[in-house]
Amino acid sequence: MTAADSIAELSPYAAELRQARGKADLTQADLAARTNYSTALVSMVEQGRRVPTLEFTRRVDEVLGTDGLLERIRSYSLKGAAVPWFAQWIEIEREAVELRSFELAVVPGLLQTEEYIRALLANSNQLRRDQVGEQVIARLARQELLNKATLRAIFVIDESALRRPVGSPSIMGAQLQHLIDVVEQEIGEVQIVPFTAGGYIGVAGAFTLATMVDGAELAYLENPLDGTVVDGVGQWRALWKAWESVRAVALPPSQSLAMIREVAQSWK
Repeated sequence: MTAADSIAELSPYAAELRQARGKADLTQADLAARTNYSTALVSMVEQGRRVPTLEFTRRVDEVLGTDGLLERIRSYSLKGAAVPWFAQWIEIEREAVELRSFELAVVPGLLQTEEYIRALLANSNQLRRDQVGEQVIARLARQELLNKATLRAIFVIDESALRRPVGSPSIMGAQLQHLIDVVEQEIGEVQIVPFTAGGYIGVAGAFTLATMVDGAELAYLENPLDGTVVDGVGQWRALWKAWESVRAVALPPSQSLAMIREVAQSWK
């Protein structure tokens, strides 16, 4: 898979950006300086090698005077990027005021770096080549919800996810550094369940709980084929008990951060 394949759905965005910049008689370096981004980033977006963030898009729209055109193109392009069975949960995530996520095998999707996502999906035997690119786009777009001041996000991750090699050591090192940044910048809370927890309830699988602004409580479970949104009271309570049990064996936040730092060093 080439880098350009991973952003195929946003090729109209890249083309419009190049055209608008040309009309404004600006070089890539000029645009980078006026938006406070690097020239390299502007170049990668224009070449289809990097997914543009919402903040980048809004700054470029403002500088180029395109009246929100790039933001509209970006939004339209991303609508079809998620697989159908996950679309419902994405909408729930966007409206939630609290998210509690437990992940057993890999870093949670909301905390994955672009390179980690690519490496994770590279060997998928359930996605076509073009679908892998769409999933990269969709997953990165989801992460923007973590910027909401009204959201509290708590992630409990099994130690195995920190030590399982996904891609190269440099990819793993960057991924764990991102987890450190998430904690230090107070974007989300992260706790690690150490191997010493043994056969705790979490080994049964990953799950996520969501609390909505109106108090509604929902959950999401996923298997290799599809995902299920759980809205039954009895099922949710069972998952809440599982969440409490998982957190009970997780390291405290400070010790969790120390472990992430230690493992991050091991990938260098």
